[in-house]
Amino acid sequence: MYEYKYDAKTGGIMLTDTTSLVSKEPRPVYAQELDYLGVDDYLIYEKQQDVPYMWAEAARYIYRGEVIFNTKGGSLYEKPTLEFAMKEMNGEKVRVIPNGTILEKIDIPAMVEANRDALAIIEQVTVKKIYDVYKRRKKSLDFSMLPFPAAKTALYFLSL
Repeated sequence: MYEYKYDAKTGGIMLTDTTSLVSKEPRPVYAQELDYLGVDDYLIYEKQQDVPYMWAEAARYIYRGEVIFNTKGGSLYEKPTLEFAMKEMNGEKVRVIPNGTILEKIDIPAMVEANRDALAIIEQVTVKKIYDVYKRRKKSLDFSMLPFPAAKTALYFLSL
């Protein structure tokens, strides 16, 4: 698993050139989840389901590179409570993201473009691993199936 950092500019994730021994699994957060949590009582966002607004890692919600709130408690029948992240400003504690802030959607095309080089390297490494496994086991295989985009490149090598 590659490490990543959050990108304040796109709202997305930037892959780094290091691998991680611990897997954190960020997931995109859409308006429907924000509505369920009651975030619309504090922040403004378009009620669309096509593009996420932020990321979550377990109970931490990250917007534009900053943790803005954590959820606590909750169950199948009860909403969790929101614990907003605070920061010091002019000698007093204020929310990291003030009430009434208009949330911007994650710029997916810009995020993909910013990660283009890292994704190309990951694809090349993956194709090489697939080809190496194929070479070692090709005599014992009846067929092979590769269900991801790098499969097109890998199939080229397998046909050699």
